[in-house]
Order: sequence, then structure tokens, then C-alpha cells
Amino acid sequence: MTGAIEANLAAMPGSNLIIIFIGAAGLLVIAAVIMKWLGIMSVGPIKREQQNQSVVYQMNEENYEHDELLRSRLRDYTDEMRVALVNSFEDFQVDDIVRRALSSAIRFPMYKSINNNHFTKVLMPDKRQAYEVRIIRQLKTEYIDLYNASRRVERNALPSWEDGAEKIIMAYFRDWMNNTLREVSETCADKVKTYRDYRQQIKSEHWRSIIDMCITKNEDYISKLH
Repeated sequence: MTGAIEANLAAMPGSNLIIIFIGAAGLLVIAAVIMKWLGIMSVGPIKREQQNQSVVYQMNEENYEHDELLRSRLRDYTDEMRVALVNSFEDFQVDDIVRRALSSAIRFPMYKSINNNHFTKVLMPDKRQAYEVRIIRQLKTEYIDLYNASRRVERNALPSWEDGAEKIIMAYFRDWMNNTLREVSETCADKVKTYRDYRQQIKSEHWRSIIDMCITKNEDYISKLH
């Protein structure tokens, strides 16, 4: 095969050979320029960068799992409030089915918040009050809607928001908020550990500096969530 190639080259006119060599040299020059522009002087760094990006991808996947586990734990906590909320209104002359409906209605804004919010933003000190006000407004709206409906049924009138319901519901909301703050803080700590573990596998100072920024950011979240 090699002999055939050599024979073909030997048979080519000189002008064609010159064109081939010039073209090959041109490709080498272009490749060298591209590598220099990317800050890469040999194939070794290219392979190392691919390895770095693979590690970063795995790191990001693990942190995504942390976020998913956070939402799962928050949903579980909200689920566990169901029976307690039902029993909190047993002293009032309200049927069990109405109290169960109330428990579901009150927890709906909490579930909605779990699915929609980026907690490391809305729970920061400068935004937390507005976030709480928004959730409380939704809780009150859900309760008043059910309260008005219950008044149409004999012996099923819930207490008004001001005459006992607000105190009960706000106590559950405060517990839910405290648990959320604690869970988000623990998730940030898990992410810091993940960043540090994967940082040891990274050889690029560029990626290490980015990871260091992520560590600092999550440590800042932790300090502000307490």
C-alpha cells in the first residue's frame, strides 16, 4: 500500500506535488493558529480540558440531584402536615370532610412554592419578607374561599380568619418556613462538599476559580439563611 502511494506521488507532475505540500503546510499553519488562539500548545491540554469538562458535568449532575432531593424533602414535610391540620380544627363544629378539604387547600400554596421558587433567592434577607407576605396572602385567600363555602352548609361553618383560623394556620406556616430554611441551608452545605470533592479532580485553574466562586456563593447563602 505504501509502495503504491509512493508510486502515485512519484508519477504526479511536480506542480501537483507542490500544491499538495503547500495545502498540507497550510492546514498545519491553520491548526497551529487555532491552538495558539485557544491557548493550547499540544494535544495533551486538549485531552486534559476534555477531562476537566467531564468532571464538571458530573459535578453539576450531582448538584442537580441535591436540588431534586431538597424539593422531595420539602414535599414530604408538607405531606406530613395533612393530619395535623385536619385535627387542628376538630374543636369546631365542622365535619371531617370539610377539615380535610381545608388541609388540602391550606397546603396548596406551599406545594406551589416548592415547585416554582428558587429558594436561594427568595429566602435571602432582602427578599424573604416579600416572599412570606405573598405566601400568607395565598393561604388567607384559600381559607376565606373555603370559609365562605362552608357557611352555606348547616353545622359546617368554619371560624373566620380573625376568630381563630389565622392563629392556627400561621403556626403551621411558621413551622413550614423554619423547616424550609433549614433544608435549603443543608442543601447548600451538601453542594459545598460536592464542589470541594470535585475540585480536587480539576487541573484547570480556570475551572478551579469558577468552582471557588460557587463555594463562596453557597457559603454566603448558608450564613444568610440562619
